[in-house]
Amino acid sequence: MNVYEAKTYCAFVLACLDGAREAGKKGAARRLALELKCHSTYVSQVLRGKADLSPDQAVRFCAYFKLGAEQTDFFLDLLARDRAATKETKAHYQKRLDRRLAELSDMKKRWGIAESLTAEQESRYYGSWIPQAVHLYCQLPGPHDAARMATALAVPEERIAKVLRDLAELGFVEKTSAGWVSRRDSVHLGKDSALIGRYHANWRLKTIADLTAQGGAFGTHYSAVVSMSAKTAKELQELILKHLEAARDAIIPSPSEGLYVHSLDFYPLVAAPERVKLSESAKKREESSR
Repeated sequence: MNVYEAKTYCAFVLACLDGAREAGKKGAARRLALELKCHSTYVSQVLRGKADLSPDQAVRFCAYFKLGAEQTDFFLDLLARDRAATKETKAHYQKRLDRRLAELSDMKKRWGIAESLTAEQESRYYGSWIPQAVHLYCQLPGPHDAARMATALAVPEERIAKVLRDLAELGFVEKTSAGWVSRRDSVHLGKDSALIGRYHANWRLKTIADLTAQGGAFGTHYSAVVSMSAKTAKELQELILKHLEAARDAIIPSPSEGLYVHSLDFYPLVAAPERVKLSESAKKREESSR
């Protein structure tokens, strides 16, 4: 279990111990007790909800199971919330946990991507889908020139040539004796960027154009509007983020042999309906319809 998925700190402790046992480590609870400088029966009481770890023990626990600094912070907030004696204190730590989980839904923060572009560079790179496509095309086996790319992407050669000059100025591509090659693997646009809306719109409009031209004969396309509980929505969002992480882990080491569009949307169409106060006339109409 990932610490960010844990409902309580106790559930995460138990998951870690279960993982150690599954890995063939005998006496996992006893070994943990030694690390925490307490008796193994105390660890059993913690797991049964009869006792709590102290903050010092929690830090030692995180070090023992090799949690990173941010994961340790999250675990300590879980512990503080679960140990809190008042609703106000519990609510304080729950807000901290919620903020951290919200940050993790931003893939740039979730994946620890620090490098970013200036606003002017973002405008040139994300102004349309073409600069990104040309940049990634230069990662495919060559040789590459404007004429070949224009044919492959169905874009006028003059436009491709201009985009290549732009990308070269930005340091994304370079012209060699064998043709154009990529000099930067990937770029990530944060959800806080002013261009995030245009970026998503560019690729969705490109997809619509391709669907119209090809009649949906290629690729996988799925769209649906569904209703579900708030709890299920959170669970589904986490599943989607895990899918994107798994996809990223598969894509990064994969050799560049073709270009693909990978788009996905999941967001609330409307907020959960709230009970509204009806006017007297509306109440009468509602009652008469029953």
